[in-house]
Amino acid sequence: MKYYTDMKKLLFLAIASMLSLSIHAQQSVIRTAKGIAVQKSATAVHQERLTSRRALAENQYLCGLYNTDDLAEYGSGMGSYTSGVCKAATEFGPEVYKDYAGFKVVGMRVGLCADTPDFAVFISKEERGGIVEFKNKSVGTGLKGWNTVMFDEADQFELPSDNTTFIVGYDYNQKSGTSSEACYPISYYEESAKKGIFLFYGNIPTGVGGSGLGWYGLGSDGALSVQLIVEGQLPDQHLLLGAGKVSKSFYQQGEQVEWTISATNMGQEEITSLGFELLLDDVKICDYTATTSIAASKSADVKALMTLPADVAVGSHTLKATLTTINGKAPIADVENATQTATITTYKTAVQRQKFLIEHFTSWTCTYCYLGYKLLRQMDQQYDDLAWVAIHGNQSTSKDPYYFSTVSSIQNYLGGNIFPAAAFNRTYLAEMAEGEDDIVYGLGYNEQYISQLVPEIHNLMVLNATPTFVTLSIGQAYDPATRKLDVTVKGVGVEQAETLLSGNKLTIYLTEEGLTGRQYSSGRWTDNFEHNNTLRAVLTNYKGDDITWDGDNFEITKSYTIPSNFVAENLSITAFVSPVSNNKRDMAVNNCERVKVDVSSTGIENVNVATASEQKDFYTLDGRRVQNMQKGLNIVRMANGKTIKVIQK
Repeated sequence: MKYYTDMKKLLFLAIASMLSLSIHAQQSVIRTAKGIAVQKSATAVHQERLTSRRALAENQYLCGLYNTDDLAEYGSGMGSYTSGVCKAATEFGPEVYKDYAGFKVVGMRVGLCADTPDFAVFISKEERGGIVEFKNKSVGTGLKGWNTVMFDEADQFELPSDNTTFIVGYDYNQKSGTSSEACYPISYYEESAKKGIFLFYGNIPTGVGGSGLGWYGLGSDGALSVQLIVEGQLPDQHLLLGAGKVSKSFYQQGEQVEWTISATNMGQEEITSLGFELLLDDVKICDYTATTSIAASKSADVKALMTLPADVAVGSHTLKATLTTINGKAPIADVENATQTATITTYKTAVQRQKFLIEHFTSWTCTYCYLGYKLLRQMDQQYDDLAWVAIHGNQSTSKDPYYFSTVSSIQNYLGGNIFPAAAFNRTYLAEMAEGEDDIVYGLGYNEQYISQLVPEIHNLMVLNATPTFVTLSIGQAYDPATRKLDVTVKGVGVEQAETLLSGNKLTIYLTEEGLTGRQYSSGRWTDNFEHNNTLRAVLTNYKGDDITWDGDNFEITKSYTIPSNFVAENLSITAFVSPVSNNKRDMAVNNCERVKVDVSSTGIENVNVATASEQKDFYTLDGRRVQNMQKGLNIVRMANGKTIKVIQK
């Protein structure tokens, strides 16, 4: 696991300030903040100093989006946008505290990544579309680590069993700038199992994307380090199972499947083992006992293993895991979500991958898009297994010169509405994702880290690649006179490829090299910027065309007339097979191939001489029309419509 840990650290360290948490509105009182992002510090949080980490009484528990001592690895802050006393908070709805309904709230814990003055904790309520103060307590100085704050008896209250939503957070003093650890006191823990909206209250000027003093919603891909301390009596045994996940979607016949099942112990009895019955398509495969250690009010992931039969049928299957024992005995109380299900696809053989598809989202007015180009150019030079496609979108009201209408459809389909960004083989990469369903990732990394990131990102693509079930080949025929390009994509599949690739379609992109133009970079315009691998046309539907299988193979031909402002010999064809899905975790490209357009692949007759009376139009090999034949090889359209090659000495 060291590789993944190091990758996560590197990404947090390298990411530029404008690429942090995504923005969305919560309620009418919560404002959107276009372009604003919480900044991540390049300073690690060392957890050996867990300030004011008070030991809880026997009947006291932590209630929140997570209940461990974990803190964010890197602090966050808003020092580029505002300064002074601000608020950081999150929502605690009934889905967070329902298992403690009737318990008394006696205090709070707040995790900080740096010391901060003007520290106070508060609990407010959402009422009538607004945020109303409820409980607060001033502390003075908040210290790096965990800060435990106990309420006076008069301020303690009972958690309701209704739909009340609390806003739980703290006041802190935001230091202006980005130069020191003190600018990044917020702990926003992205590894938490549950996610919650990150709310910020402060005075963000309109000049940097805000709208003055108020509440702002700044993302929901992690959890703010705030926890309630609740007091009450838990039952002897009460277990909650979360959604079980298998480690991947495709498994070879006879392979072992690993389940990860989240378990939360809401009883007083410590859980040391959980037993499961594992089924494949409702047929029992085995029993499995997972050893664990889950104290009262704590959560843990448990593993359950099953080996698929060596002769399991190729195709889709349903797995079930049903809890049968707790600590070696039948449960003495009901278990929430006692049966977990998952869907997998099994296969017999796979073939070698040809290319990884990189769909790069950029815009000529994007000030940091040069960073995305720098990273992908280096990656393209370093590896020969990539098909890089640069998709030019529009930023605000400025129209990119290489934008065309299909681009918006691609952006909306993949979620590529940020710049600079890229989808890597349309695969979910946990080490790069900020949201649960992200397959498009920001590329605005600080330049000093790009050389380190290039091999790391490539390794992530390789490690997360799905098995490949079809090999692609691209044939072509080009007529310089008419500029008509015929593209034929053939697929040769493994046994039962049609079954394995059910729901997959074929997409064909046409890209152009050698384009130069303006690019806004670091606050100023750069002339003659080189735009590589620019998407110029989509020869199929943007989601792909249906594949008609002939056994385990297919063949699709598409025709396209190349516009006169495209340079034919600078064009490339990228073809790929991918599933069409509303679930971004199920969109990974199965295989991809790329070839350059061959302007000599005309398929026309070769003739050395032709009478002048039969000759009508003359073209150079790159498709330019000329008045007369040039010295060397010419393309000539005859009066009868036939196209021939003529050598002029």
